Amino acid sequence: MALPTSGMANRPLGRICVPDTLDCVSAILIDFCLTQGRMEPQDQQTGGNPHMPQTEKPLVQPVDLSQNAGINVVNLGADDTLQGRLEVQGDLKIAGKVDGELRATGNITIDSSASVQASIEGSNVSVRGQVTGTVTARRRLTLGGSGRLSGDVKVGRLNVEDGTTLNGNVTMSHEKG
Repeated sequence: MALPTSGMANRPLGRICVPDTLDCVSAILIDFCLTQGRMEPQDQQTGGNPHMPQTEKPLVQPVDLSQNAGINVVNLGADDTLQGRLEVQGDLKIAGKVDGELRATGNITIDSSASVQASIEGSNVSVRGQVTGTVTARRRLTLGGSGRLSGDVKVGRLNVEDGTTLNGNVTMSHEKG
């Protein structure tokens, strides 16, 4: 790609022609922008730039949305604490402490390290930690591992694994998308 030069002399530098008045650093930055952030190795035989870093890895890693199909996922880590209300457009994963209310349009996962005192509402809810409060799972509630749930639940489907505890009233209704 050639830059407009208004009659100035040009010199080749990498894949671009650089006006003589443009310094090498600017030319590298322009070439960097033209490669969309990828610093690509080049050699003298192909008109490469000897000043370009010799690496094939992109400087900015692209976001891989294939792991969660492009769905927003919010994580509350084991050392994190939330007091209040959290509404998420997507999935929610809890490993820390929560006191309040949790709502998600997607799935909610309560990890084995979590301690939750809250009302919970999500599409599929998985409890492997400690939960005290009402739980609404529009599709399925799964109690697994050493999960402990104390509170009333409203579910489309219920899966209780061996070793878990459920204390409360269960209301089952038709699954909702």
